[in-house]
Amino acid sequence: MSNTATAAVTVYAYESGGDVIVSGGGRFDLTNLTVDGNGHTGSSLNPSLATFQVGDGFGESYRVLSGPAEFGPGILLLADSSSGDLFGVLRNGATEPVLVVPRLYSSGELLQATATYSGQSFHSLALTPGDYVWSWGSGDHADSLTLKIGEQVPEPSTAMLTGMLTLFGVSVVRRRAKG
Repeated sequence: MSNTATAAVTVYAYESGGDVIVSGGGRFDLTNLTVDGNGHTGSSLNPSLATFQVGDGFGESYRVLSGPAEFGPGILLLADSSSGDLFGVLRNGATEPVLVVPRLYSSGELLQATATYSGQSFHSLALTPGDYVWSWGSGDHADSLTLKIGEQVPEPSTAMLTGMLTLFGVSVVRRRAKG
């Protein structure tokens, strides 16, 4: 069974209460990738190099990513607090992007993490809002990591309410069409 439909990982960066929160998760398909290095730790952002990590712990990296060159003119900043599984994108010698995952990560395992940059804003971190995608693999094993700057993760209750209202609206329209 392929991980393609459920493998992509999405990370959201949004402003909340005078802080910037970077949070997300999902599952990676690492099929056909080879470990490039290890020892990466901690949450950080470096917009001018298009690198970020969320979570804590030791990580290992995999080469073969393609993705953006930057997501703003900002420089390296370490998060004030973070939790969860360590993952993200770094640069190998500041040239090639590499995918970082927790040490001994197995393809398809669920990853979740968050990082907080206290007293910061998109402006102070020099982040450019938008969607930034790194990708690798091909065919059934193609996968991606998306960073969405400026879009807050919908709360489950909000998403459920929106879905219920949409279904209600559809049923009203159908009843009116029949009548």
